[in-house]
Amino acid sequence: MKSIFNRSRNVAGLIFFIVAYNLPFFLSGCASGGDVITTTKKVDVTSQKVAVVPFQLVTPEDPTSHTVRRPLAGTLSRSCSSTAEATTVVEELFLEKLNSYKNITLIPVDKVEGIYQRIAAESFKAKPLDVLIKVGKELGADVVAAGYVYCYRERKGYAYGADITASVTFDISLVRTSDGAVIWSSYFDKTQAPLSDNLLEIGNFARGGWKWLTARELSAEGIEKMMSTFPVSRR
Repeated sequence: MKSIFNRSRNVAGLIFFIVAYNLPFFLSGCASGGDVITTTKKVDVTSQKVAVVPFQLVTPEDPTSHTVRRPLAGTLSRSCSSTAEATTVVEELFLEKLNSYKNITLIPVDKVEGIYQRIAAESFKAKPLDVLIKVGKELGADVVAAGYVYCYRERKGYAYGADITASVTFDISLVRTSDGAVIWSSYFDKTQAPLSDNLLEIGNFARGGWKWLTARELSAEGIEKMMSTFPVSRR
């Protein structure tokens, strides 16, 4: 019995030593801050036709401003100077996840893009929601997915030593074609920050591989969290 007690005490001492020894490294590491905000109605898009329109970059009219208004939600969002590939990356990540669902019908992206560009050009003064409804009806889609990127700042530096951290903010919404209702919307806003800013984020830091993430990696984390509430059957 005494042997077991001593062995347990030794193990506890070893764990304490490892944590204490590595604490400075942990505190100088990085963690993701922020969260996902989702609003949804009790719907299910299983077996429905889904059209994904090209994702849009939303920038403030005043270049000195750091906020923009979200086109569908109408609320304000943080914004930042974004790199050119912002919308392409976030849209690709979303489509990759959508394609993993075999119980929805995804209308070909190139077909959706062509019709969206034409209708948007013809209705340049129309509200974004009205444009999406028109696109959905012409395509015969049950729902239209639209994404807006507000901030996409790339990491400056390397995985284990960044001068500027990655930061992304975007949302994705599902609009029901029949009545224009936004049946699901998810908003993601994260900036990777020093772990010392929030020790409670150590779990996210570990899942990120104990490194500074790129904007794409941070966006992929966001898509994964957002899609956990996507209204489709997982069976």
